Amino acid sequence: MSTTTYSGVWSELHSPVEEYFNLVQEHVSIPDIELDHRSRDDIPKTLIAIQRIYCDEELRTEILALMERHLFESDSCHAARAASGSPASQPRQIRLSEDDSGITLWAILVLGALKQSLKCDDHHLHELARNHRDVRDMLALDDFPDSPAFSPRAVARNVALLAPELLAAINRLAVEAGHKLVGYRPN
Repeated sequence: MSTTTYSGVWSELHSPVEEYFNLVQEHVSIPDIELDHRSRDDIPKTLIAIQRIYCDEELRTEILALMERHLFESDSCHAARAASGSPASQPRQIRLSEDDSGITLWAILVLGALKQSLKCDDHHLHELARNHRDVRDMLALDDFPDSPAFSPRAVARNVALLAPELLAAINRLAVEAGHKLVGYRPN
């Protein structure tokens, strides 16, 4: 299996974020996904929150840009941060292999949110990505033959990229957007 290491070349491997979302709109309209707002299950609740992020273009762009910066930061950025005395996390070398085809930042965000919300293992998460209609819709996957099928390994490897500090930053952005939406102003 061929494996390519990349850093900062997302656009060469996947479409740029906006082009990707334009393509998605041709098949699956994420804002139009009808989710059960009365369900007591955690999956629809999580998907409703993710749908809200998607519908807020500014928030979605900010979160995806944050993920891209975090996941594709070069080793030199980490070295400079360490030299300046700032805490430096381990360099993130993203490895793209044949079983990662179709995994986008959006898919990583959706799957990561589901894993956190459901407290499930990677096998359950993979099963949801393959067979749960609403999850597949939120991942912008359709039932066309050319629609990507994520391998269990690709799901596990890519969701593991969401380090605790990145999840905390995404959570902060989502909470701030929620506060702004309802007009709440913390003291």
